[in-house]
Parts: sequence; C-alpha cells; structure tokens
Amino acid sequence: MPSTSWSDLLEQAEAEGFSGKLIDQGTYTATVEQTNTGTTQNGKAQAGIMWRLDDDGGPFARATVWDNIVLTPDNPKAMKVFFSKWAAMGVTTDDFKSLPEGASALPMLADKVAGVRCKIKVSHREWNGEKKMNVFPQKVVTDSPAVAPSAAVPPAANPLADV
Repeated sequence: MPSTSWSDLLEQAEAEGFSGKLIDQGTYTATVEQTNTGTTQNGKAQAGIMWRLDDDGGPFARATVWDNIVLTPDNPKAMKVFFSKWAAMGVTTDDFKSLPEGASALPMLADKVAGVRCKIKVSHREWNGEKKMNVFPQKVVTDSPAVAPSAAVPPAANPLADV
C-alpha cells in the first residue's frame, strides 16, 4: 500500500463530509447512502443505516451520521422504536407481514431503504461518559429528487423489491 499522510487522508474524509464534530441537534434532510446488518455486542440483530446530509451549504453539508436499528423482541418499547424508524423510511406494515420470520429479514429491510431520502432528527445523549448522537427518521421526502448514493448496496433477492 502506498504511503499517504494523515493530513491527506483527513482532507479526503473532509471532502466527503467528515468534520470530527458532533452534528448539531436539529432536523436535517438526508439520504440513506449505505446499510449493513449484523449483531450488537449483546447478540441482538441490528441494521446499520448511514445517512448523508444534503448539501445545503451549512456547516454539516454532506456529513454522515449512523443509526443502528436493533431488533429487541423482548422489549415492547424498543420494538415500537424499531417499527417507527422503519415506517418513517417508507416500510409498511404489509411489507413486514411479507417478510420471513426473525432476523434473516433485516438485510431485506436494509435493501428496501437504500437511497431513501428523509427528514431526520438528530439529538445528543450521554453514553459511557461520551456525548453521542441519536438519529431518528421522521418522514420520507418526496418533493425533490434524491441524491444518488455513492456506494449503493447491491440488491439481494428481496420479496420487497417490487413493493
């Protein structure tokens, strides 16, 4: 691997929206640019959603924020948040009813929301002594075209693809 200075690497990251700072609390328009699925340290299934903020000329233009949506069947309040986040990204109750049982459906959900553009609410919280961001999708934005994701997730066999 050719040697690259940390300054050059930081400059590249900054061109992609990295600021090294927490995004201010507030509501932003953003696009799902990348998704992944896996498990938490506690073994719960989760989907990771990477949001790219719109280029609105503000201090956080094109910044990225991540949200992890965790499947916690033994906690009704957590499941309310789980379903609320997916619904805000356009996943319907009928979509959920058409999925296979359990965590195996998470990649299908993640594929379904790739490229979705939403209003998202960013807030701050304390976790393990550090300030962290919470991201909560609010609603799908349909009044203007979405910015094409730069690293689209390849589509998988997905019963939701034609929904």
